[in-house]
Amino acid sequence: MVRQTISAMLRNGGFDVCGEAVDGQDAVAKALALQPDLILIDLVMPNMNGLQASRELSQALPGVTIVLQTLYVSNILELEAEKNGIRWVLPKSEGYKLVSQIRAFFAEPTLSENRFRTTDNQRATA
Repeated sequence: MVRQTISAMLRNGGFDVCGEAVDGQDAVAKALALQPDLILIDLVMPNMNGLQASRELSQALPGVTIVLQTLYVSNILELEAEKNGIRWVLPKSEGYKLVSQIRAFFAEPTLSENRFRTTDNQRATA
């Protein structure tokens, strides 16, 4: 239910959601097959957590932007996220602002190391 809600929010926000995954292993497999521009991944997932999946994905798809969603954000988690190729940690408590925060992330060079911007057809995986 949550995954479908997030996908709907992204679609309504102008993103092309090219895939959804049921767990960490599925997220890696689908992202490798679909090659999205953005991967929104949860920290806590069955079979492989978001940090483990992100490590694999950032090595296999070095240009992809990975955003980690989690209930609790801490400095330690942000450091671990960065080590695993995650560009941004988004608290789930701010999920209602998901689309606007992702757009702001891509639009603001100080928030993102990359310099590209989202378009109405940016591909995302939730």
